[in-house]
Amino acid sequence: PRNTAACASAGSETFSLRFPYALHAYEGEGITLRLHGLMGGHSGMEIHKGRCNALRALAEMLSSMFDSGIPVRIASFTGGNANNAIPCEAAATLLLPIGKTESFQFVIRDKLEELRERFAGIEPQMLLDMELCRVEKAWSFEDTERFLSCLCSLKLGVNSWVESIPGLVESSANLGQAFFNEAGAAVTVMQRSCAPAVTEQMMEKYRRQADRAGADMDILSSTPPWPMKADSRLQRLCMEKFTALTGREMERISVHAGLETSCWAVANPELDCISIGPNIYDIHTPS
Repeated sequence: PRNTAACASAGSETFSLRFPYALHAYEGEGITLRLHGLMGGHSGMEIHKGRCNALRALAEMLSSMFDSGIPVRIASFTGGNANNAIPCEAAATLLLPIGKTESFQFVIRDKLEELRERFAGIEPQMLLDMELCRVEKAWSFEDTERFLSCLCSLKLGVNSWVESIPGLVESSANLGQAFFNEAGAAVTVMQRSCAPAVTEQMMEKYRRQADRAGADMDILSSTPPWPMKADSRLQRLCMEKFTALTGREMERISVHAGLETSCWAVANPELDCISIGPNIYDIHTPS
């Protein structure tokens, strides 16, 4: 039997950033990129493992094109399959200036190698597919750069650690999904924290970044944190019975994830809660 019991969990704020940019007709050469083969994972329990976020990585690769003298226009940008999962795949369709396709492919391959070096030992299966295509409409250079700059500047991954519990994440954020249509684009971010004050600080930064990008920020859902109850009779009883049954000690843990017990504990502060479940491996990954 599993020898851990969750007695506290993080709360979360899931929000969307909507970029109401218009598509315009331009002359140029179209190309589609698909970054895939990444590990993915749970955006809370595995956020500290340094895995590559496909949406963020693709945005960084495309943003670097402006510095390389190859400005791009976005015609589509999508990826991710859940707000609480680190995206393992992302794709973009671009409109390049006429005559720049070959140099773009050369530079993007260099950027891919830089990315592979950065995540060496973590993302062994990172792949990038490129395919020429027909593109008739895309965003302007200015809107493309604003969008990419925003995605690259968002605070993602671990933001802070719990000082009293080594190895436990206090706050983090994950860029989960990206959608694209004629009305513009939208991305979702899930911010987790067991400290409400830290949550508000992070959310204020996201609001300022959204304003700079001309994006609208909407809260999609919120869940409360579940604080550790020091004098829990249920926890003591559970630990005693586990030892009596197995001869082993049970460990009380706080998890950087959302548990249903948080909602029950908020609804009734007198309620004594504990969360025990099966071992789950590779959650929210292709495995």
